Amino acid sequence: MTPAALWHLCEAHDWFYMYSDDHAAWRAGAAEAAAIQAALRADLSLSPLYARWIAWVNGEAEHPTTLEDLGELKDQKAV
Repeated sequence: MTPAALWHLCEAHDWFYMYSDDHAAWRAGAAEAAAIQAALRADLSLSPLYARWIAWVNGEAEHPTTLEDLGELKDQKAV
């Protein structure tokens, strides 16, 4: 998976799905989270990109707005 593809998964992900009262929304969020985790297991070089999103979720960083915010990650090619 390319960094751009993971970026789009993270951008579209409902990071707070686990708080939903709607089981369908929870199930969709859990499936998205599993897809993101699978991508990270397949390519550990994507971990800094994921860490940037987690920093935002935890209130430790500004919301990532573009892949270019992550510098060298935008230049990686699919393996």
